[in-house]
Amino acid sequence: MPEHPQPSSGYAYLADDTVHDRNFRRVPDERWTTVLITPDKAGPWTWLGTREIDGTRCNVWRVIEPMTGSPVWYAQSMVGC
Repeated sequence: MPEHPQPSSGYAYLADDTVHDRNFRRVPDERWTTVLITPDKAGPWTWLGTREIDGTRCNVWRVIEPMTGSPVWYAQSMVGC
């Protein structure tokens, strides 16, 4: 069993990692965009912690996008955001 929560394919929130000095907890809810993810097509996934987005408690991961090499955050509830 994994030590930290793992993302699953489906809906998630996405935010740019460079917003607000790289503190995912300070990014306003309206800056998170709903996207579809397939975790095995990106990674590695680094679990950072949890936060609430639009009233839903979500796990947050930092990922380096394979196409751009840029860091981003993905957030997903236990059943998808």
